Amino acid sequence: MTHLQRLRAERMAYLLRTTELTVAATGRTVGWSDPSYASRRFSAHWGVSPSDYRRRAPATPAAAIH
Repeated sequence: MTHLQRLRAERMAYLLRTTELTVAATGRTVGWSDPSYASRRFSAHWGVSPSDYRRRAPATPAAAIH
């Protein structure tokens, strides 16, 4: 289960950097249907909230990632 949580948090981070999806939508996309739960799991992995992560992370256009 820990491995799945890590994969979801990493995928959510990618989506936050490369899309305009809301935090709730990125959480749903990775399999966390409850936005509060998604935010808590993301924060536990990255040490910052999804919103703070998006503000701090350099934007990476999806087309630039192979």
